[in-house]
Amino acid sequence: MRFSRREILQMSAFLPFGIIINPLYGEQEIRFPSGNVKDFWKDNYIVHKNVDISRLDKNIINAKVDGAWKEFPIRGYSDEFLDWNLKNRQKLLGIFLRMFEGDKNASREISFDGAHNAMVASYGRAREDSIFSLNNAVKGTGLVPEQKLLKERIEEFRQYDSADDKDMQKRKKKIELLLQNYKKPELWDRRALISLELYTTPSFQTHTFLNVMENPVTNVVFLDVVSYELRCICYLIDPLNPDLSDIEKQWIEYSNGAHSHFHGKFKRNFITALYFVIEEFDNSPGRPEKGHGKRTVP
Repeated sequence: MRFSRREILQMSAFLPFGIIINPLYGEQEIRFPSGNVKDFWKDNYIVHKNVDISRLDKNIINAKVDGAWKEFPIRGYSDEFLDWNLKNRQKLLGIFLRMFEGDKNASREISFDGAHNAMVASYGRAREDSIFSLNNAVKGTGLVPEQKLLKERIEEFRQYDSADDKDMQKRKKKIELLLQNYKKPELWDRRALISLELYTTPSFQTHTFLNVMENPVTNVVFLDVVSYELRCICYLIDPLNPDLSDIEKQWIEYSNGAHSHFHGKFKRNFITALYFVIEEFDNSPGRPEKGHGKRTVP
């Protein structure tokens, strides 16, 4: 069946979400508006209005989830998760050290699963190129130092700001610094993980960014022999926001400093994402006493 241009326009006026009928193929084309993303931006920076961290000192975070404000106790991740995470990072960095020392076979052992690459699931706002709001993306994630230790860790990165990344000996020293810190479980704030929104700008938003700004619930999953799932409230902080608190500035400087320390210096700082851990689950197969989706933090 074919329709005239006038008939198509008349029908689309009565259909939700801009559903129209393709006259050539007789199929429905559905487009969900993403809403006014300009609401997320103030001039050239974002303010995450759906998350309130004012009670962080009491290990409580408030967030607007599914349209309603709720209070979430921050339980943090377990000793077992931290032990696995630190050892996994030490193993990977050890491979890079061997590469810098000339081991030609070391690069074959590099794996993209494990502690650094987390699969982050989110939902909340459909992008214009999809009918779904549900999204999953792999994000580079890191541990967060205890607040009282943040300045010290930032200063360590600053020592290497001018380092020549083509100098293998200097790169080796940068890796050794990371290894040294990953052998100290007491350095890390167990309430959260940290990451960067590398690609979001006022002219382009990733689907994770849109979802988290609208609905800050995230599931952070790690693929390894032990598979952990952290259910989190994600808080985004823009380095261009002139009204940031001291701790927010430190989180931004630390996350961007860690990124540049390993990957090389970048021309700008990126939006920082903090994943505050509300629940932890062990999804490991073959571990019926602990795994199989059991909750591991009360």
